[in-house]
Amino acid sequence: MKRTGLLAALLSLAIYLIGGCSGGDTAQTELAGLEAQAPVVSPASNIEAADVVAGGLAGFLALPQDAPRSASAPPSDEDRLCLGTDWETALQHNRMDAANFTPQFAGAAGRIFADDAAYAIYRFSNLAEYGGKKQLVLGWSDAGDTPQDVYVAIANFSLGRWDWYTFSKDWKATLPGFADYISPGANTYVLVASLDNGSFILDYVLAGNNTLPQMQVTTDLNPDPLKNIAPRVVSFNASGSRSYGGSIESFDFDWEGDGNWDVEGNLDGLGIHEFSAGNYDTTVRATDNLGQQNTYVVSFAAIDPANSAPTASFTRSPESGEGPLTVQFDASGSTDGMGGYITKYEWDFAYGGGYEYVSDSPLAEWTFTLAGANQVTLRVTDNYLATHSVTFPVTLTKGWQTNGIVGNMDTRYRLAMCTSGTGVEARACVAFYRFQQDDLCFVRAITANGSTWAGYTNPVSPALKAGYSPSMDVLPGGIPIIAYGQTGNSGYDLYCVKADDFAATGWSSPSLIDGGNNYGIGSSLRVINTIPCVAVYDPSKSSGSSYVLYFQANDGMGTTWKLPQIALMAAPGVDFESITLGRATDGLFKDPIIAAGYRNGLVHTGTYITSASNIDGTSWDAPTVLEGWTTRGNFVDVNGKPAYVGSELGKTAPAGSFIRSLDGDGNAWPTEMTEYADSSIANVCLAVDGRPEIYYQDGPTSRLLKVRASDDDATAWSEPELVWNYMGEYECELNGTVVNGKPVLAYVYWSGNTKEIRCLSWY
Repeated sequence: MKRTGLLAALLSLAIYLIGGCSGGDTAQTELAGLEAQAPVVSPASNIEAADVVAGGLAGFLALPQDAPRSASAPPSDEDRLCLGTDWETALQHNRMDAANFTPQFAGAAGRIFADDAAYAIYRFSNLAEYGGKKQLVLGWSDAGDTPQDVYVAIANFSLGRWDWYTFSKDWKATLPGFADYISPGANTYVLVASLDNGSFILDYVLAGNNTLPQMQVTTDLNPDPLKNIAPRVVSFNASGSRSYGGSIESFDFDWEGDGNWDVEGNLDGLGIHEFSAGNYDTTVRATDNLGQQNTYVVSFAAIDPANSAPTASFTRSPESGEGPLTVQFDASGSTDGMGGYITKYEWDFAYGGGYEYVSDSPLAEWTFTLAGANQVTLRVTDNYLATHSVTFPVTLTKGWQTNGIVGNMDTRYRLAMCTSGTGVEARACVAFYRFQQDDLCFVRAITANGSTWAGYTNPVSPALKAGYSPSMDVLPGGIPIIAYGQTGNSGYDLYCVKADDFAATGWSSPSLIDGGNNYGIGSSLRVINTIPCVAVYDPSKSSGSSYVLYFQANDGMGTTWKLPQIALMAAPGVDFESITLGRATDGLFKDPIIAAGYRNGLVHTGTYITSASNIDGTSWDAPTVLEGWTTRGNFVDVNGKPAYVGSELGKTAPAGSFIRSLDGDGNAWPTEMTEYADSSIANVCLAVDGRPEIYYQDGPTSRLLKVRASDDDATAWSEPELVWNYMGEYECELNGTVVNGKPVLAYVYWSGNTKEIRCLSWY
């Protein structure tokens, strides 16, 4: 493309981005008359871009929004590198397919349209403290066409605009620095645009100097390590290693891994060596054009063909008792013949597969909590990878046990729990929504410990298609009341229904809380000062912004309801996606308190927490914003102050966090949260004997674990305790309640074709 028209093209693209980033119209924009209004921006005098960018856009071009956070310094290579496929899908982009830019820039005479260009935005982290060369480097794949007319824009948060740059012949753009390009969230946003015709494959975008050599080493070792019989000739191939932004100049090989380089200055990354019987850590080193080096270790054994398997053996003390039971294990009686030795002891203490503890020491310790016989397996491995296993039981006469509540049940979108009745009549209850039948169900335990359950009932007619996303609490006397969504003309209308007595032998007629606004898609009910109350979020953003509403009943039975109060109004671009209502102490009464999880269109999430200024919820305090996590949790009272437990939604292994208010009203919160688990895909917090206990499903293992506060103020936590071995293949929809001081949990077990609701309790 000729230089004439580039100003108009980039101006068109910038105007197009205004609409995309700020929610405006993204239709094609005619540029007639606009060029004269837009002075030229010169972001840096030492580059070629001064004559291609319209700077009049600086005052109103929206920049990406993210939540404030502290940067870590210095940035890692991973922080400085984006692969071509790593562009931000939630931000404005056009004519992109994976890493493939496919512009069709052929505007008609007098008109150039931004939707002909190909562009995407890439996000970098922690560049504020970067001490290397201030530049951007693009790498293009030879598999595509040769790119031309490529430009880059960087979000300038100091001046509130995008700064545009062109590239030299080696695809480098020199920058004046990174300081002006750091967002409140410590990110740098780079837009890459092509104003050409063709198909161009972007390999990477790099900020700064070369990365360290990225090692890629393959061998012809047999995938079955026992088949690599000595003497073994092994071929190594490191030619796939690369230095982003630079080039690999040479390779070195240390065959034995003893620190002596046997081959130096190899140019093609290929090496071959014969190994006698033994254990090896072959090391490959690469050096790039800047002299930077990185290594890769290939660990393997050349198997002695005469080797025999070891013999596993262990003792345990004690062998039985009441849980929780800590047992000492000693495998020093395990042996290996023919002059070999044992290199690894692997202990499987819990059902579900995998070894919980792996060590080169024969000693181990484990605490058991599951009632019955816990089978413990030891596997030992010798230096030539031969193995042997042995299994013995540890028996608990008291511990956690599981029982079925409802079988063959496809339930989704939340289990609601409460304790109905009081004293010796108190029992755990579960309300749930059956997905296929589209109805609301309720079930109550027969025994206080949840060992047996009655059959489920329908609080409202199944013909009403009701029960979506239920939440439940109890009225005075322990009488259950449920809020739920019911299919209406505009999504899910919001209803509640009350049991006739604590045993739920019958149910009253449902009461409409709100219709026509889809508030039933996500609600949270709590009885506050004997009055039923419900918090909802607006999924349709009918007012233009996402908000949270608070409903309060006119009476203690939830028969009729007051008009809602606005508790929270989100900032532009922020969408609420979860809601939790709780109770905060305020003298003799409780004030409502709300946690609302949000997403702002990027990868960033967070939670607003706000408490009412009075017991009726007619006015609300300014919210506290907890950045970085959104709710899948609940409120609990911790020594007179509300605390909140949650974990991030939409992640394979989200971290779990706990935070406790600095006052009883929930008006002041710490700046930092306590992380109670690296992975918590479902959780519930219960107050047991005056202290919070968090039960959570660990993502990688699908085990249910528990941590308990070590003091009354929850400033420290215990090590995780195993509650149950396996919660199923998916997120388990966990909830819990306390019955006469004892926790009773319910969860959805889903594994293969098995879908059922189960109970966990200690007896």
